[in-house]
Amino acid sequence: MKSILCFLSLFYRAGSRYMRFLYEKNIKKQQSVPIPVISIGNITFGGSEKTPLSIKLIKILLEKGFKPAYISRGYKGKWEKRGGTVLPEHNQVPYWKTTGDEPYMTARNVPEAGIFLGKNRIASCLNADKKGYGVAVLDDGFQYYPLKKDLDIVLHDISKKPLLRESLSALNKAHIVLLKKNSPEDKKAKLKSRLQGISVHEYSVSPKGFVKIGTNQLLAADVFKQKKILAFCGIARPERFKKTLEEMGIRPAAFLKFPDHYDYPLTAMNKIMEKHSSLKTDILVTTEKDSVKLEGENRFKNIPVYYVKIDLDIEQGFFDRIFSSINLQKQ
Repeated sequence: MKSILCFLSLFYRAGSRYMRFLYEKNIKKQQSVPIPVISIGNITFGGSEKTPLSIKLIKILLEKGFKPAYISRGYKGKWEKRGGTVLPEHNQVPYWKTTGDEPYMTARNVPEAGIFLGKNRIASCLNADKKGYGVAVLDDGFQYYPLKKDLDIVLHDISKKPLLRESLSALNKAHIVLLKKNSPEDKKAKLKSRLQGISVHEYSVSPKGFVKIGTNQLLAADVFKQKKILAFCGIARPERFKKTLEEMGIRPAAFLKFPDHYDYPLTAMNKIMEKHSSLKTDILVTTEKDSVKLEGENRFKNIPVYYVKIDLDIEQGFFDRIFSSINLQKQ
């Protein structure tokens, strides 16, 4: 399986390099839109906190009086092909299978923002401009070459060797690179030396506590340290979720892994329930992205289910760089 994934990674990287070449040489034309576009992306397959960073940036833009729009493909959602919007005046977020899990999570965290979904992100940006939004935050946009971006931000974790969507040299195409703080210093220094003229900053994942699904109540990790916990997730890099739990002082009795963007069919629910029953665990714990698919799930009604609430700690210089780089107009 690993060799197959490595082959697919090489194939994807070759395709990405070719497409980037076509747009850089103007063989294919990029399209500009009337509002500034801040792209948040990576060069790996999943698992680099793109959506949490999008949410954090949108919150800061809102605090500063701007009117941001969140732009996403809406991966695996019904609106991925035909497009769709979630606006503050709607007062309700459609079912996650309509929007996709990450846009749903974003809408839940920043209901004041406009959510514009669909494969054609140029159309989404134009629609956002038409509806009066002043800046677009493009989630997972580094490989979306047809759209001209005002700022390309790339998150990269060099502590391990994940499968790459683009080679490391592609980081030189970014305006800002965010590196994990706990990465080996020698690797960080080596990479920084290769990123000439690129603004490099550091970030860390900061778990804030646990939230019971269906509520907004945040509980400290200490409450759960004496509990017998069954943890599970369906994300690209499950080992990072497990590490986050360990950093919070939580060592699950069992840890179940499912594929990224997993929709939790009945077979998966049965597997979780069987493990819970056999181990006699007290509570279930998952990620926030997974939690959106479990709201109102009848099979968990009598079992407490919590998700880990995380935030990103980022150097202030990162945000200073953003606001000094693009022309933002308050709406």
